[in-house]
Amino acid sequence: MRRSRFLIIAAVLKLLFFLPATAQKKDTASTGRLEGAVRDSVHDYDLVSATVALYLEKDSSLIAFRLTGNEGEFSFAQLPVEQPLYLAVSHLSYITRYFPLLISKEKQVLQLEAINLVQKNRELPTIEIAAPPVQFNGDTLEFNASAFKLDKAAQAEDLLKMLPGVIVWNDGSITVNGKKVSRVQVNGKPFFGGDTKVAIQNLPKNAVDKIQVYQVAGSPGSILDSLLEVNIKLRKGKGVGYFGKMAAGAGTDQHYEADAGMNFFSEKSQLSLVAAANDVNKVAKDLNTILRNTTFKGVGTSLEYQPELMVQGLHSPVNAGVSWQYDFTPDVGSMKINRLNLNYFMDDMHESVSRQSRSEILLGDGVGNIQESQSAYKRHSSDHSFSSKYEKNNQLSSFSTAVSFNLGSLHSNGNETTRSLDYDNLPQSKDVLQSTDDSRYQRLNWTIEAAGRKSVSKSHLRPGDYQVKYSLTLSNNEGDRARESEFTALKDMTLSRHFDRKYEEKRKGTDQLLDTRWGNFLPWIVGSYSPLARFNLQIVNVLELRQGRDDNKAFDRLKSSDDYFLNPLLTAEQRNTVINEAPGISISRNFIKSLYQRYQKNLLAELILQYQFYRQKNESTQESQRYGLNAIKFTPILTINYLNNQYGAFQDSYNWTLEIKPDYPTSGQMAPLVDSINQYFILLRNKALKPADRYELSFNMRHNNISGIQPFNYFVNLNIGAINNPITEDITTDSLGRRTFRYINLGTEKHARIGVNMNKAFKFNSNLLELQLNATSNYINRPNSINGFANATGSLNNTIRLGIAYSAGQFIALNLSQQFYSYLAVQKNIKAEELRSRTYSTILSASCNTTSRFTINTNVSYNNNSGYGIENFILWNAAAVYRLTKAKDWEIRLSALDLLRQNRGVFYEGSNNMLTTSTVNVLRQYFMLSLSYYPRKFGRKTQ
Repeated sequence: MRRSRFLIIAAVLKLLFFLPATAQKKDTASTGRLEGAVRDSVHDYDLVSATVALYLEKDSSLIAFRLTGNEGEFSFAQLPVEQPLYLAVSHLSYITRYFPLLISKEKQVLQLEAINLVQKNRELPTIEIAAPPVQFNGDTLEFNASAFKLDKAAQAEDLLKMLPGVIVWNDGSITVNGKKVSRVQVNGKPFFGGDTKVAIQNLPKNAVDKIQVYQVAGSPGSILDSLLEVNIKLRKGKGVGYFGKMAAGAGTDQHYEADAGMNFFSEKSQLSLVAAANDVNKVAKDLNTILRNTTFKGVGTSLEYQPELMVQGLHSPVNAGVSWQYDFTPDVGSMKINRLNLNYFMDDMHESVSRQSRSEILLGDGVGNIQESQSAYKRHSSDHSFSSKYEKNNQLSSFSTAVSFNLGSLHSNGNETTRSLDYDNLPQSKDVLQSTDDSRYQRLNWTIEAAGRKSVSKSHLRPGDYQVKYSLTLSNNEGDRARESEFTALKDMTLSRHFDRKYEEKRKGTDQLLDTRWGNFLPWIVGSYSPLARFNLQIVNVLELRQGRDDNKAFDRLKSSDDYFLNPLLTAEQRNTVINEAPGISISRNFIKSLYQRYQKNLLAELILQYQFYRQKNESTQESQRYGLNAIKFTPILTINYLNNQYGAFQDSYNWTLEIKPDYPTSGQMAPLVDSINQYFILLRNKALKPADRYELSFNMRHNNISGIQPFNYFVNLNIGAINNPITEDITTDSLGRRTFRYINLGTEKHARIGVNMNKAFKFNSNLLELQLNATSNYINRPNSINGFANATGSLNNTIRLGIAYSAGQFIALNLSQQFYSYLAVQKNIKAEELRSRTYSTILSASCNTTSRFTINTNVSYNNNSGYGIENFILWNAAAVYRLTKAKDWEIRLSALDLLRQNRGVFYEGSNNMLTTSTVNVLRQYFMLSLSYYPRKFGRKTQ
């Protein structure tokens, strides 16, 4: 099995890294080049922005397209030789002309004579001509939906997959000619939260008039001059309607699931209503999770919002929500917004978690400690989230304000039994803990943002560019806790302890943040024509004010008494105030070099020079919690962005950021109330903690190959840093396994992280092959103190995922992935063994439409784990789906989960000198039969 796994990995790597090279060789064989110019036939002037499209003659498939430049010129490279082609040249005010072409091997550069277009004669009667599949309308590329023939039940996603140069990736993202689409809109507006899947998997193809692709201006300060957007323009009369899903299912072992979503839309407003309930670990974090997983298209090979067999414990959520969007301007554009959003989401959750864990703790010189625990907890949480947002934008200014309010509660009770053993597995101590928790919370957040910039004609006047963001957060938390602990020292009973303790805790907080930018000052100071005016000088300031109030009471009860008495050492009223302000100046310069329709290169450099003034004051009725902390730090930030956009070939973007910033200790680290009820974790205070100085250097690189319909893109992220005098742990473990923790400043921490994301796609008509690589590696060398010895723990985390996805039209979709996770920890200054863990997972997901109505879905995963007493296992899930009625709006589904009944929950957690392996109760085998109905209507009712 292991040999097979590595053969799979090797094959994927070969495909991922060598196929692009092979494709490149193939492209270099197609070295044909075409050049020409377009002119007005009467006045003999150059035609700018005329559309020039090149097609294969045999099937009329689009090869490439261009807009003519300032002199009417155009050019194509890497064209096929010895293949009949034809050229279509069009302009809104002119008659389209067509030219047959053939690039020979002998003459691979074809220079055309000037192409003269004749203006349309408005006096002659117009002749209706079917719209071409692809055309330019100004700067917008338009695909006409009526030119693509699909099944009557096809959705917008099926249409997108057929468009030349468009790829809908397995993760739901979309690229056009290799460039990623930043946003998908419908009739110029976000469609039900702006989630791409909600739009393209619910809108029927026969309701779509055009797919429009266009560039929009990048955000201020961004190196990207523009972003790519897609707009789905609906047919006339189709901008009003509704769609949704209602489903319910019952299964073995009394399992159930139900979800419903209804969405209503018109030219100005959109309304969503959702509800869901189940006991099969289908957890929705927000309303959009339910929306994008109740689409008419279905889930296919997607594993989001599915019964989670690998999640810890058993979960029974109940969700409900409503979302409303209103556009005061019905026909809006990207730079003209006047919109209001209101949202509510309720999450009520019952959980049951049983865990067995074994922790290995290294103390050095062959000495260590092992802790084994068994626990069982039941929790009931309820959260209600309200939010609203209003935004209004135009080309020179933007304004938005948002309010959110959360309230909820948590109740839990459970028990845990922990044993401490020495390295010979001989028991040293035991603790039995009973606990209950009841807490309530409320949180209010208000944010207001405004930004504006002067027009170019007013750049010489007083500084007028500004960005302002203010946020206010009010929080209130109340809780009642009860703990009863029986700690037994097996070799010395005088060290045994009994605790029966109750806690009453209240916390109120007020957090405020004001972030401002104002400029540009240089044109105003030195004049618009001075060389210094090419720089941008702004004043920046970040002001943060945090106020917290904690009222804590603790009550103890002796074994010989029925009454609780106040524990004065754990009772305190605490006030914590933090003022953090960072004023400074920002100096930036943007360098641009471009050639129309050929390339654009941007270099944007910004240096922020600022000082941070920090003050923290902690007042308490307990003298041991009183302290003050004041600091002044120089915190500069240097950012360099570079963009190399070679039109029609590739786009590369680079980002370098160097930052110096402090890490400040919190009141919980400096002055906690020392509570010894958990003998295996006693947190001590240290009011001598100092701020740590953090140095961070990050580099990002993104490549997009936009030369054809087989894009290759990758993203590399690298972060390295060091922290002088980091806030780290001083851990002391005795022979009974009792541990005390104290935060200290010690040594220098060094860390590094690298992440790589690669995607390659091959599109052949309606077939799509995707190759994916996602890998992250985290290294940290963190100083700490173990039983009084200065130590450093070097830890390395690796996560690698290799994936292959294949889809053949609407018939079949396959997804094969190999995942690998490893953890390694090495103690540098104490003699101890290495701590290791690793997990391999091979996952195959498949979806096959055997007919237009019948679909089979399945996914199989093989899981190989290391760890004490851990066995490998296979998870196999399957489902059969049948669509009823002519409209295919009824669906019956039979699901089978964990067919082999092998599911096991295995989890690892590593920290410093400790590695924990846990097995947790998980969802096991069950079968379920469900029925779904998809009500939908697009367009007003006609007589």
